[in-house]
Amino acid sequence: MFLLNKLKLTFGNTHQKDHTLETCKESAKDFFPLGRVPNVGQLERRRNCIKINRYLGYQNRRLKRHLSAGNYEAVAMIFLILLKNSISYQVTLIHRCKTNWYWARSRKDMNKLTRDCINKLRSYDMKLYLHRFYVIKNKINNDRNGKKYEKGMQLQSGEKLRPIGSPDLPSAVISKAFTDCTTFIYESDRPNTQHGYRPEKGVSTVLSEIIKHYLKNKEAAIVEYDFKSYFNSISLVWIHDMLRTKSEILANLIPYIILKITYIFDDLCKESELKLYGYKTHLNKKRPMIVRDGLPQGLSLSPLIATLAQERVPHNVNNFAYADDGIFFGSVDEFIEFMKSLSGYGAQLEMSKTKLINKGQVTRFCGVDIEFEKELLTYGNSSMGFQDPKLEEWLKNVMNKYGKKPKNWHWDIVDDAYIKSEQIDWQSLKIQDMLKIFIESLNNKSHKGIRYMRYQGFYDVTRSSTYCINQLLNTIQGMEFKKRKRIIIPDFYSISKLEINRGYYFDTYFNTNLFKGPQRDDEWLEVKKVLNK
Repeated sequence: MFLLNKLKLTFGNTHQKDHTLETCKESAKDFFPLGRVPNVGQLERRRNCIKINRYLGYQNRRLKRHLSAGNYEAVAMIFLILLKNSISYQVTLIHRCKTNWYWARSRKDMNKLTRDCINKLRSYDMKLYLHRFYVIKNKINNDRNGKKYEKGMQLQSGEKLRPIGSPDLPSAVISKAFTDCTTFIYESDRPNTQHGYRPEKGVSTVLSEIIKHYLKNKEAAIVEYDFKSYFNSISLVWIHDMLRTKSEILANLIPYIILKITYIFDDLCKESELKLYGYKTHLNKKRPMIVRDGLPQGLSLSPLIATLAQERVPHNVNNFAYADDGIFFGSVDEFIEFMKSLSGYGAQLEMSKTKLINKGQVTRFCGVDIEFEKELLTYGNSSMGFQDPKLEEWLKNVMNKYGKKPKNWHWDIVDDAYIKSEQIDWQSLKIQDMLKIFIESLNNKSHKGIRYMRYQGFYDVTRSSTYCINQLLNTIQGMEFKKRKRIIIPDFYSISKLEINRGYYFDTYFNTNLFKGPQRDDEWLEVKKVLNK
């Protein structure tokens, strides 16, 4: 392990004004890696938000300067220092991770969550906690697809369980910070191959690239492929090697954080990546020790580094992917050679979904039907030709709909929420506004600036988030926090040598009632004992 202060990096005072950067004009399209807080309403109700955005704007310019100079370690260090020391950045992350906090949580609950989160960050505690549960995967029945699985539920034919990890607030904040940092450092140099979980990319861009490539290479064979248990099998060694191309700090810290994740279970269903390794004593209780492969589902960081790790191999101009789904232009032999180059990545091909495409038949990719021979795309009841001038607009419309459920505007406000102080009365509204809100509220629709709640009243939701952040910051000023600890970057290979040699990553599990063990008779007997309890 090595101390952060041994790195020969110069950052200066985080509050020192940088005159060389103050004159930089930033366009609205520039990526703002640190995020912003809402800043709407009367001046006295948004003073703290103005200060936060001004401070984060300054830090954002510092990050861009180091990035343009190729000082990637400096960028990673600034993110770490802000995450540990800056209350402005911490509150911004809390608001971004829990956007409904000011109406869905009480003041007392939110104050405790904020204090615990800041204390964890100040202590440089990078151990993440995820509550593990399962949702039903059903591609035929949308009513059951995505529904939370409860113990004793009967699965229908063709249904599977998808594991989900729900991080607590500090874990979500840490994951979000590292996601933003990794995206900021690596995005500019990523090839135009992977379109999943990337800013300004998605279903529309991958389909557009596939169509462009096909129109130039109509004679080439086309292979559609899919990876099996994608997140469950990604190698942390590959992630480490890919990240170290720019930042040793992220290359050591991110895999180490994933390595030490702790899951909390209500019930642990049988899954391929989870295996019983043994038992350990924790708080005078015998707890099962589980080993797993791959990345946890539920963290914002997981899909980013899973797709980023693929780019450890040289870019292949014939390959286009959206997460674990891809289309390869070339013969079967060329496709096999491409897959061989990914040996060590961890993910294995799902052979039932990997096939040589018949250009005369319909192929579905990312929810869109593709007919290469007819040069036609179909989504729902709408179709568009490959060379239609309105294709780009049509694809963007598809991306806005793909994988998104209709919004449910019904929400309840807890009794002691921060937003309670923003409730308004009828007298503050014009007659036409009152009639409009009353009529539209019958359908539970949202209203710009004001949302009507039956039996509760009106709330100025446009301005209230700004006002509530100001109130929260005023509360934080009176809190006492733990003493700050030094930032230490672990050596991933030294700490995980034993686990890597075994091919497993260790987690501690609490409240485990059911789990799957290795295929050994003696350990299966132990599994049966637990199951029969």
